Amino acid sequence: MTIAREPADLDDTAWGNPDRYHPGWVYHGLVVGTPAEAALFVDRLLAGQLLPVELLRAMVEAHPVGGPIAGRPWRSPGYGLGIMVDDASPRGRCMGHTGGGPGSVAASFHFADLRPTKTVAAFAPVEDPGVVERAVLER
Repeated sequence: MTIAREPADLDDTAWGNPDRYHPGWVYHGLVVGTPAEAALFVDRLLAGQLLPVELLRAMVEAHPVGGPIAGRPWRSPGYGLGIMVDDASPRGRCMGHTGGGPGSVAASFHFADLRPTKTVAAFAPVEDPGVVERAVLER
């Protein structure tokens, strides 16, 4: 995984960058990698391998956002510190996030209640995050 800071940093991604999208619209740039790298990062993050315990606890403490979101698979959505959390998913507690930009979206989720735990990521050449969320969460 790398950080894309300039349009050229996106040229070698799966969908390229034909519209010269500038990753600087997100002040820190964009993380660029494969679905396998995204899943590995989220798995290590939420398994407690990258942050102190108290920071991870704050990250995954869900603050409800008002119930199901139309067109999305979330049943009881909440936000932690940068992480979506759904305690009512069909597979138990689900934590992760989606990302998107012109022409593509990504989702990576960790299912903490499954045994063994599962972490998955999906990318798609569409602009609706619900597409990848449904592919991952409703499977």
